[in-house]
Amino acid sequence: MNKSFLSILTVACLATLFAVLPKQATAEQYNQNRTAIFGTGNPNTGWTVSNPFGNIEVALRAKGPTGNTSNINGLYIFALGTDANLEFSLNSDTTAANAIKLTTYTWVLSLDMDPTAGVSYTIYDPLTFDNSYGDNSTANGAGVEDGAPGSHNIGQNSLPGYGAAPAGLYDAQLQVKDSLGNVLASTHIQVQIVPEPSTLALGLLGLGGLAASWRARRSRKA
Repeated sequence: MNKSFLSILTVACLATLFAVLPKQATAEQYNQNRTAIFGTGNPNTGWTVSNPFGNIEVALRAKGPTGNTSNINGLYIFALGTDANLEFSLNSDTTAANAIKLTTYTWVLSLDMDPTAGVSYTIYDPLTFDNSYGDNSTANGAGVEDGAPGSHNIGQNSLPGYGAAPAGLYDAQLQVKDSLGNVLASTHIQVQIVPEPSTLALGLLGLGGLAASWRARRSRKA
């Protein structure tokens, strides 16, 4: 068996292998607009969105009470005590008119509500929530709460949870899986809860005093 034939055979085997491996959308897009079909007066802005796998898409964002959805590459920052919500969007059919329903796939929402070191997720099935449902033509705020994800291709919700959260960094992840458990698409955001500006100012003032004292001691030693 000559080397050129072996090379061709190797390439063919690798091509076959990659063809059967499940594909996964790992890239994300930030500050994207997606129609918010839930509630009234919700902005369409600031979503962190997975690049669609075929016609499937997942999106996350955090939103403050004034509609603030400031998104810094998937990081959302709020002052301590801000009544900020986590919001998600599921779309099982971005390219057609509601042909593929949400229940075709498994959706997994993973939330880390502990700001201590490390990420410890609590897992939820977002289709069990009291979501707003619709399709690609549903207008802002016009979703229906009919409890029937099997009749729609878009599901969205807003989950309160950061208003009483202590300062720290929180993670959230949203995935969609096929019937074999393969992750088809995934998106991830972080929510940073920071101390109030007055607390920050006092902290910075204290640090400034320590620095001045340290410089003074160095001067005396010199």
